[in-house]
Order: sequence, then C-alpha cells, then structure tokens
Amino acid sequence: MQQLRMSSGPSVSATPDVSPLFQAAMQEARSSAAGAPAAQPAQPAGPALGKPVLDKPKTPEEIFATRAEAASRLPVFTTGNMRVSPQKLNHLARLLRRQTIEEAKRQMNHTLKRRGVRVASLLHRIEAALRHNYNLDPADFVIAQAFVGKGTYLKRIRIHGRGRFGIMHHPSAHIKVMLGPRPNDKTPAEKEMAIIARRLVKRKLFVNVHDSRPIQQLHPVWSSKPWKYVTSPKWTDPNIVVAKPRA
Repeated sequence: MQQLRMSSGPSVSATPDVSPLFQAAMQEARSSAAGAPAAQPAQPAGPALGKPVLDKPKTPEEIFATRAEAASRLPVFTTGNMRVSPQKLNHLARLLRRQTIEEAKRQMNHTLKRRGVRVASLLHRIEAALRHNYNLDPADFVIAQAFVGKGTYLKRIRIHGRGRFGIMHHPSAHIKVMLGPRPNDKTPAEKEMAIIARRLVKRKLFVNVHDSRPIQQLHPVWSSKPWKYVTSPKWTDPNIVVAKPRA
C-alpha cells in the first residue's frame, strides 16, 4: 500500500488504480461526517434564480394605456334600489364624477345626505374588489361616470276629504358607477399652462378661427325671421363682407 496525496485534503490510502472520481467521493463523505459543509455546485452565470426580472420603466403614455385597458374590462358597480327619489340621489352622483375613489369616499363621509352612507359602502366594495378580485390599484382609476337610475315606484292610497282619495308614490332609485383611467400627473409647467388657458377661456380673450372653412355670415339683427327665410344677397352671398370692424 502506498500513500496517494490529493491537492485539496489529507492523504488517502488507496491502490494506484483508484480513479480520481472515487477519491473525490470519499473525501466528500469524510467531510460530511466531520460536520464540514459540502461543496455547492457552481451556479450558472446570469440573474439569480427565483427572483423576478424587473421590467424597464414605462412611459406615461404606456402607463395610461395600461390603465385604460384595465378599466375597459371592469364591470359596472351599482348600489341597488333604495328608497330615495332620483332627483335627490343625483345630488350625490354629482359629487362622485371625475373623482378618485379615495376623494369620493371623503365626500360621502362629510355629506349631510342620508343616502351618503349607502354610496360610501358601494365605494368601499369597489375598492376591495379592485384589490382582491382584479389585483389592481384603486389609486389608478377615477369615477368616469356616475348616473342615477329609476327603480320601482310603489303606489299607495292617499286619503282626501269628502270620501275621495288620490295616489301617492314611494320612489326608489340606484346609482351606477363606471371607472376610468386616472390621468397622469402634470408637470409644474403643464399645470401653469392649464391655469392660463382656463383664465383665457373664462374671460373670452380669444376666438377660435378655422382657416379651412369660409367665413360664416352673421345672422341679420334686423330680421326676426330664421336664417333660412333670409334671401337678400347682402346676407346670403359669401363674397360680400357684412361684418364691420370694431371702433
């Protein structure tokens, strides 16, 4: 018997015809018995296993398109019929339109209308459905439409004097909510331009001029007839200019 020394461990007593693979197996078995951790196989180069590969950041247009596609697959949420008139319920629907779900819940919690509690419960169900049923973020959507529908009107007898009677109605109505994508946040420059444009429209400091269409003649102020009954060439001929410049 002669001693065969390995480069990575103590000497192993073996015959000259022992293969190197058998020697490596014996060395691993002795290391495991001694409590030393076994050598781990080399991992291939590349991303770590089990970890998701992060996508590239999306542009604002792609984010809005993704939200719009998700909103198109959502159903219409409704409160169901409740004892309230459609006219009174429409006051609450006006507070919901073009608002985020969080802001709409805040409006319903501070309203003095009794049916605000029922509408607030609907918004809570919408928020829970987006998170648990559709795996979506409620902050990515706004209430695009909130319209009121008429329910069943119950007819009852209203007693009048002198043996007469009338009919009174117990109305019912419901609110239906449709979600839409939330617009992307504007930059400070875009917000400033929107404020300026709103002021210009409100004060009527400009008039839209379409160069592709001919000038439309104004309705004659001296004629009480509609435009289709005016036959004078002064007002019907487009080659005659009747508008006078302002002083």
